[in-house]
Amino acid sequence: MNIPGDLRRRNDGSTWEPDVIIFFQNGSIIAADAGRATGAGDFGPFQTNTTRFVVIGTLPSAFNREITPGNLNPGDRPAVEGDVNCDRCVDDADLLQVLFNFGGDDPNSDINGDGVVDDADLLTVLFNFGSGC
Repeated sequence: MNIPGDLRRRNDGSTWEPDVIIFFQNGSIIAADAGRATGAGDFGPFQTNTTRFVVIGTLPSAFNREITPGNLNPGDRPAVEGDVNCDRCVDDADLLQVLFNFGGDDPNSDINGDGVVDDADLLTVLFNFGSGC
């Protein structure tokens, strides 16, 4: 992804290089510098910078500048509920991912975002099995 230099130009004429580029499901893009959110550890959460960022398109209204490790971030949910691997098809790969992480806290498998991969996440996959395929 090439973000034009004129969009990344500082007041002194130099350009900044983005730390992250996020592609949203609505086709929008944000390229930004990022840093740890207040009180965050090495694995986040992180927040996009409020001065060094470029937006192409319209960001989802729920996007709050927070970025977390994994394949989804707040404001950009999967197109198909239960599609934990984001291939737009709820299938055996999603079921296995939830089962292998059952009882853990893997954010990519925690569909409802309650901090634990449990029966609620498993049921979401099962109830939507075959959707989007």
